[in-house]
Amino acid sequence: MLSLFRSTQAYAGLPFLFYAVVLQLPVLLGGGALVAPNWAEHGFIGYHVAEWAAAHTWLAIILPPVLVAILALQASALSNRHQFTRVSTQLAPLGVLLAWGLVPGFRLLHPAMLANIFLGFALLAICRIYKNQFPQFTLFNAGAWVAMASFFAPSYLLFLLPCYVGSAIMGRAGFVELIRLLTGALVLYFLAGTLAYFYGNLAVFTGAQVPRFSLEIVSAGPYEVVFAGLLSVLSLALSTQFSPVVRFINIEGSKGVAMLYWLLLFTPLAVVFTGGVSPIDTYALVMPAGVLLGLTIRNLSARTAELVHLLLAVAALICGAGDLSLLAS
Repeated sequence: MLSLFRSTQAYAGLPFLFYAVVLQLPVLLGGGALVAPNWAEHGFIGYHVAEWAAAHTWLAIILPPVLVAILALQASALSNRHQFTRVSTQLAPLGVLLAWGLVPGFRLLHPAMLANIFLGFALLAICRIYKNQFPQFTLFNAGAWVAMASFFAPSYLLFLLPCYVGSAIMGRAGFVELIRLLTGALVLYFLAGTLAYFYGNLAVFTGAQVPRFSLEIVSAGPYEVVFAGLLSVLSLALSTQFSPVVRFINIEGSKGVAMLYWLLLFTPLAVVFTGGVSPIDTYALVMPAGVLLGLTIRNLSARTAELVHLLLAVAALICGAGDLSLLAS
């Protein structure tokens, strides 16, 4: 199975979509007796997405594989375009697919899925700073993409910090670069706030976009805790693999991987600003942990890589079956 993802043939995205649909099968085959889960607090646009998902359950089941396939395409562009591996592969997007499959409650449409896609655009923008003589527009775009992600999940606004660290890693560190990054976010917030004002929703918009710090643990069942813990422990293990991952890649690739590690470092901060810590908050790990997982699998022996992939794929399918039991009426 891994031979398909070790090549570059999957760049068109169809294998990503097919793999995501396979992981979604436990929910897709579960019949129509499904209801929407209890949603955590979301951003201004995220609230409407969650409300729409609650009213259109079957579409909310069908869309996640499509969205995660798009995220996998971003991971493919990120790893191959910026040389995260010595030889181009599709293992980074495979890691993203597996990480998505391990997030409890992520099998119905969740606003954070869209937030992850906009964060992916921000990471692609930051990587383009390397040896770029005119990075001002790239930094502006990165800030705007992070702001757009925060409209779905307000805590994602905190990812401006690792984005700035990433720009410094790419060789653009300074007060001017920080201002450019923040300007991109502020301009988008100004435009969105102006639009909300004209429609009489400014107070709602402002309240929805304020991240809420809370260490309160939202009640969860043993199943959810197990899979949230599995993804968290996996991410912790990946944080020790920097040297093996960058050992044989060039400077640009190693800088990009370092940026992902900084992003992974900031995810706990994003979690505690969601307004209450719950297992589904591990969605913030999907992009950084997923790409790093794929890069780590790339460095394993063929037999070990197949075993790791098999175990994680089975765990993802079990996670989907568990989501079905939680959603069943």
